[in-house]
Amino acid sequence: MKHILSIIALGAATCGLFAQPVPGTEATTNAYADWREPFGAHRHFWEINTQAWEDTKIFSWETVGVGLPFRIYPVVGFESELNWRGKKLAPQTMLAKIGTETYLFGGQAYLDLASALPLDGDYAKSYDIYMGWCYQLTKYVDIDIGGNIIFYDKNVIGPGQTSPIGSKDTSDMHIGLSANIPLNPWAWVTYDFVHDQLIVETGLRHREPLVHWIGTQDLYLELSLTAGWLKANRYSGRGQINGQYWRNSYCYVMATAGLAYEPVKDLTIRAGVRWSANNDGNGVAPNGLLLGPDNSVWGGVSVTYAFDL
Repeated sequence: MKHILSIIALGAATCGLFAQPVPGTEATTNAYADWREPFGAHRHFWEINTQAWEDTKIFSWETVGVGLPFRIYPVVGFESELNWRGKKLAPQTMLAKIGTETYLFGGQAYLDLASALPLDGDYAKSYDIYMGWCYQLTKYVDIDIGGNIIFYDKNVIGPGQTSPIGSKDTSDMHIGLSANIPLNPWAWVTYDFVHDQLIVETGLRHREPLVHWIGTQDLYLELSLTAGWLKANRYSGRGQINGQYWRNSYCYVMATAGLAYEPVKDLTIRAGVRWSANNDGNGVAPNGLLLGPDNSVWGGVSVTYAFDL
């Protein structure tokens, strides 16, 4: 399930960052950052990076990543609550992901296989295929284009709430921009095909080394703030209520704070707390389906190890 991050990845990677398939399973590296000098080192801020076009014109195996490092990062985690887009989806949940990154036409291609497995069998398990391409468009701006396919073992509605009706799969496409400036602002637009749903999200993120505060070289404070809005013409997916699809719209916010510890190269251990809220109400909707709480506080941990092939 393409949940927005519960523990935001605030390391080198910006690609695939803002709509990760499972919270807490973020990447911590940028697969192509070390292969070429980043665009913009000697550029004006308005200049457009033409590397993708140049790679297309001189198409070779190298331009599609053959012979270049291929990064893999398995992740395991645990969330005391599974929460996405302001909605509580399940109580205690185990998380797992295998992420991959490689160079592609001047940018970074990524493919993730992820799962969210609630410990309570009454809630839906999700299995996610998440892919995309990120590109440094200008000196300060990255663009990310991709898509997502999710499978569930139970019917779900909305962002993935288990329900008597709904769908057991969904798919979407996204496009996002992020700015490589202080507080790293970003904006993201997603269209969900099954729910005929538009999602608009924006946020800030910051990663602060704590070496100047406590003298520890490998400890970081990670903070994020996300605000979003969604409008769905089929909030109940393929399920109908009294012969009609459920239309729904609401706003939500999420804030996270956590610590990231990197005891050795490419190993990251994270722990943090987060809060979310929505204006969709709580309890039971007029159609009899559960809305869930309108605000939540929870925590989680994750471990990521990255290596190159």
